[in-house]
Amino acid sequence: MTASTTYAKLVRVKIGRGASGAFFATSPDLKGFMAVSPDRKELEEKLISKYLTDLYNAAGQPVVVSRVEGHSSDDEQPWVAFPLETARRAVAAAA
Repeated sequence: MTASTTYAKLVRVKIGRGASGAFFATSPDLKGFMAVSPDRKELEEKLISKYLTDLYNAAGQPVVVSRVEGHSSDDEQPWVAFPLETARRAVAAAA
């Protein structure tokens, strides 16, 4: 992970299924990212977001993460990690 920035980062998440039947998510853009669940829906709707956020937080980069709409396939999903401080400034400026 690079130093903190004010720009959003695109994180490609690849989803696969292991020999045990569990689903897993990894990212070629974010070393160390992995999420695993026996339930694909739980993986996509809860765990990917949580683990992406946790990994960025552990590196000292608080972010808001969201899946990018309309660009997913069965085995790859784009997500965006948006710096939390940048989001706060934008909300404050709009108020």
